[in-house]
Amino acid sequence: MRSSTFNETSSSRYAGHQPQAHWVADGFLDEAGRRLAWSRANRHLLE
Repeated sequence: MRSSTFNETSSSRYAGHQPQAHWVADGFLDEAGRRLAWSRANRHLLE
């Protein structure tokens, strides 16, 4: 997941937009944050 997608989803959630607010309630941002952190930490494996 790109960090811009993560940020946009987070912003939309706080504005109460659907489906982003539902995704956040279901833990999407938590999982997306973990995946983003893994991708950044292991970027060298993907190059």
